Amino acid sequence: MKNVQGTEKILTATVVVTALGYLVDVYDMLIFNVTRVASLTDLGLSGEALTDAGLFILNMQLLGFLLGGLFFGVLGDKMGRKTSLMGSILLYSFATLACAFVQNTDQYALLRFIAGFGLAGEIGVGVALITETLSKEKRGLGVTFFGFIGISGAVIAAVMAEMLSWRTCYIIGGVAGLLLLLTRSMVLESGMFEETKKESIKRGSLRLLFLRRDLLAKYIRSVLLGAPIFFVIGIVWTLAPEIGKALGTTSPISAPITIGIGYAALMLGDVLAGLLSHHFQSRRSIIGWFLLITAVALYILLHQTHMTPAIYYSFAALMGIGIGYWVNLITLSAEQFGTNLRATASTSIPNFARATLLPLNLFLAYVKEDFGIIAAVAFCGAIAFGVALYALAYIEETFHKDLNYND
Repeated sequence: MKNVQGTEKILTATVVVTALGYLVDVYDMLIFNVTRVASLTDLGLSGEALTDAGLFILNMQLLGFLLGGLFFGVLGDKMGRKTSLMGSILLYSFATLACAFVQNTDQYALLRFIAGFGLAGEIGVGVALITETLSKEKRGLGVTFFGFIGISGAVIAAVMAEMLSWRTCYIIGGVAGLLLLLTRSMVLESGMFEETKKESIKRGSLRLLFLRRDLLAKYIRSVLLGAPIFFVIGIVWTLAPEIGKALGTTSPISAPITIGIGYAALMLGDVLAGLLSHHFQSRRSIIGWFLLITAVALYILLHQTHMTPAIYYSFAALMGIGIGYWVNLITLSAEQFGTNLRATASTSIPNFARATLLPLNLFLAYVKEDFGIIAAVAFCGAIAFGVALYALAYIEETFHKDLNYND
C-alpha cells in the first residue's frame, strides 16, 4: 500500500501533464529522423544527395535547439516556467504543421530550424518544474515517469512513419501540440520560482552562468555527458540504412524501424536507470555503467561480418537501453544549479548536448569521404564517449542535494 500511495504522490497533475508535453515534443523532434528518406525522396533526392541534404536539415534543427534552449531557459527563469512552456509549444506546433507543406529542401531546413528552436523549451523547463515541486526523495522518480512517457513519442513517430505518409505525420504532430495547450491550465507555477521572484537576485542570467567558473564547469560537463546519447540517435540509428549497407547487410535496414526499436528500448533504459539510481541513491555511478553498455554494444556492432537487419535492430535496442541514462542526466542537470538559474541550465544543457551532434555530423561528412562511413562512425563514437567519460570523472553527485537555494 505504501508503494501505491507513493506512486500517487509522484503522479501529480504537473508531472502527468508535463510528461504528455514531452511526449509531443519528442514526436515532433524525431519526425524528421523517421521520415527523412521518404520525405527527401518525395522531394526528388536520392543517393549521396539525399544523405547530404538530410544531414544539413538535421544540423539546422540542431542549431535551433542550441539557440532555443538558451532563449526559453532564460524566459523560464525570468518570466516563469509555465510561460516558457506555452511559448515553446506554440512555436514548434506551427512550425511542425508547416513542414507538411514544404516543396523544397530550403523550406524544409528553415522550418526544422524554427521547430528546433521551439522544441528546445519543453524538456528542461518541464524537468525544472518537476524537481521543484517534488521532494528530493521523489523527484528522480518523477523525472523517470516524465522520461518514460516522453520517449514513447519517438516510438509513436516511428510507427506513424511506417503507416502514414510523411506529410500526414507532420500534420498530426502540429495538431497534437496545439491541443496540448488546452491541458496547460492544470500546471501550477513552481513555488520555488515564486519565492525567488520576491528576492532581489539575478534570474536567468547568462552572464552569471557562463562567466562564473564553477558554474561554467558544471555546465560544460553536463553537456559533454550527453554526447553519446545523441551520437547513437543521430548517427547510429538515423543513418542505419547507410551504415547497414556498408556492413554488408543482407537486405535494406529501415531507419524508422531502427529508431522505433531503439526508442522502445530507451524507454526501458530510462526506467531502469531511474529505479537503479533511486535504489543506489546515486546518479553518477548508474550513468557510468550505462555508458559502458552502450560503448561495448557499438564496438561489437561495427565489427560484425555477417550483418542482417535483425542483428542491427538488436544492437539498436541494446544501445537504447544503454543511453537510458538520459533520465539521470536531465535530473542531474537541474539539480546542479540554483532556482534563479535552474530553468536556463536545465533547458539549455539538453539542447547543447543535442548540438554536440552538429560537429559530429560535420566530422562524419568529412571523414567518410576518405575512410568510409564505418570508420567515420567509429571515430565519432570514440570522440563522443571520450568526452563523456572525462565529464563523468569530474561531475558532482546530486542525489541528496537540497534545491531550495540560489546561485
